[in-house]
Amino acid sequence: MNIQELVDYIIEGKQHITELALRHWLQTSTRYHDFVYKYRDKIRSKFRNSVTDEDWNDVRFEIEIPFLFLLDDRYTVEYEKFGSEKKRSPDFTVQRAGLYEFNVEVKRVREASLGTRYDEVIKRIIEPIRKTPSSLGFSINVLSMDPNHDLVFRLEKSADNVTSQILSLIANEEAAMPKDESIEYPLDGFYDEVNIVLSKPSGKKDFSKTSYDVRYCPIFFTNKECLKFGDTIFEKLGQRIEGMINILAITTNSSTHAPEDVFESIVSINGLTRENNDDFFKRKGFESTDDFLRVSKNLSAIVFKTTWIDREENYNLVWCNPNAESQVPEDLKEYLKHMGRN
Repeated sequence: MNIQELVDYIIEGKQHITELALRHWLQTSTRYHDFVYKYRDKIRSKFRNSVTDEDWNDVRFEIEIPFLFLLDDRYTVEYEKFGSEKKRSPDFTVQRAGLYEFNVEVKRVREASLGTRYDEVIKRIIEPIRKTPSSLGFSINVLSMDPNHDLVFRLEKSADNVTSQILSLIANEEAAMPKDESIEYPLDGFYDEVNIVLSKPSGKKDFSKTSYDVRYCPIFFTNKECLKFGDTIFEKLGQRIEGMINILAITTNSSTHAPEDVFESIVSINGLTRENNDDFFKRKGFESTDDFLRVSKNLSAIVFKTTWIDREENYNLVWCNPNAESQVPEDLKEYLKHMGRN
């Protein structure tokens, strides 16, 4: 199969950003093309079973990991070598030719529920507007958030009205608005909370639709972000293989989860083990604190592959478990730090 045939076979005609990513990876690496062709039915099945955009993005990150390793000729990758859906096993087994073998389990941390709801209601508001012919662009500027994040719930109730207000603004202001200027307008029912920004870029060529600018987006911090990473660690410990190097690869494009939250979650877990908090670890599926400590020795490292484009450091966060039975070699640690960041 050529690249387009392989993409069509896997995506099955669905429109999603995954198509662009997959095509780019296949064009970049012939070794990755061979990998995807070998496992094409497995990959297609995972996308076929994905219902939401979040599901698709989970699978997209999963299949990015072998691409990142196969960019380096020293590594070869097998998909679910030790089992399938019927048995909990790592996603990938990677070999460093002639030296060592290790497993990689993949997890994408999703946006917090309130952030997802905000994205959904904004999508509902803007879709009819984007289909409207005009020379304008617009954005929704959230000026302030109440402590209880009540704004999201009120937007959900008023979505159709908000859409109508923006369409009226566009109809009333388009003719008079100067080119290359932006003007903010208060939104009825959301004074001092939400403004609508209209602009008329002189370079706009497609007047068959109204452009939407996504620059303004609130962040719904809960101050519990590290708990999500802790739960991920507990969940994925079941996918480790005893006697091998086992790596947990985590990513997120959530606006509220930062790489530093991984360290915070590890510090919190270590504190609970020092307290010998059996009740906590039983709630997480372990027999006791000692049982958790025994199982966790099979987790060699966690790598957080950041997608934050404004992050100054050109490396991924890598935490190596000092108590792991199988330690991560230094050359692999360095590769994990920089994969996908060069």
